Amino acid sequence: MVLDELGYLPFSKAGVQLLFHLMSSCYENMSVIIATNLDFKEWDNIFHNHKMTVALLDRLTRHCEIIETGVNVPVKETGHVNNSEQWVDRDRIP
Repeated sequence: MVLDELGYLPFSKAGVQLLFHLMSSCYENMSVIIATNLDFKEWDNIFHNHKMTVALLDRLTRHCEIIETGVNVPVKETGHVNNSEQWVDRDRIP
């Protein structure tokens, strides 16, 4: 399962509970990839419940690899897209 831009939009209380239930059911059953620009300490802002956030982070980080890619600079500002090892001109991307 892939969750992209986690925390970009706020969740309702029901949405948070559903996401927590989904993530808990995935625990040790499937691979999960989460892309976010938030530090773990900011995840309380997503889930609005410290105990739920701690429980979820405990499950997610128990058997994981955390890959930090660094600062995300919008393409509009640079005119380039970071494509793996090198910077590629966005006009040449299919």
